[in-house]
Amino acid sequence: MTRAGYNADLLRLLDPQWRSWLDLRYHVGSTNDAAAGLARTGAAHGVVVAAHRQSAGRGRKGVPWICPPGRGLAFSMVLRPCGTANHPWSRAAMVAGLAVACELERLGLEARVKWPNDVLVGGRKICGILVEAKPEFAILGIGVNVNIDRFPPDLRAIATSVQLELGEPSQRETLLVGIRNSLLHWFEKSAAHFPDVLEALEKRCALRGLPITARTSRGTLTGIARGLGPAGELLVEHNGETKGLTQADEIRVASGETTDLQHL
Repeated sequence: MTRAGYNADLLRLLDPQWRSWLDLRYHVGSTNDAAAGLARTGAAHGVVVAAHRQSAGRGRKGVPWICPPGRGLAFSMVLRPCGTANHPWSRAAMVAGLAVACELERLGLEARVKWPNDVLVGGRKICGILVEAKPEFAILGIGVNVNIDRFPPDLRAIATSVQLELGEPSQRETLLVGIRNSLLHWFEKSAAHFPDVLEALEKRCALRGLPITARTSRGTLTGIARGLGPAGELLVEHNGETKGLTQADEIRVASGETTDLQHL
């Protein structure tokens, strides 16, 4: 049985309670907007909106976020403060990257988290993340390239998919439930035991040791990425001094690769 383009029977096998937290839509403009609407009417922490087709998805700074119908996984989750009334929403993107990477590892892929909001496999982008926060809740949007068997020529060097990496199609339902469970686990950890999250992220840091150029609201910083600081900031060594980046509009490494590829 299918429901909004997803296999409801498989979802029930994966989680008999899936209907209590998953709102499936065949077509939405933006899953983030749909989830925000649910959050404003009281949707609980962990509620997810997933779409078979998303026609007006967006990445950072409003750049379009394209997710091919039936081949990509586009969903958004409602986050509410966990353990503290002032949960640092700035950690949500990192936690999401870690959760996605862990689930891809379960499939046998070697995933890396590229600060602040991308997941890479083999140096190519497989997942994009967008967090939109309000004081009382945040919406975490995730797009994963799942069963895409080819990309346009201009994206082949920088984008990949689960199918391309594994050599066979994968079930979106399995990834959806797995990533959601992983998100809940790591989000709770980020509130109570953030050093554990940092340790897991450090093991999967895609930028460590690479020469980078970061463009921020305060200007441009060049140097060597040295990992993550105690608050999750990116540590960059420049002229013998280490500085911590808390935000960046774009990060480029020596190869010219960029973290601001929001169209994937």
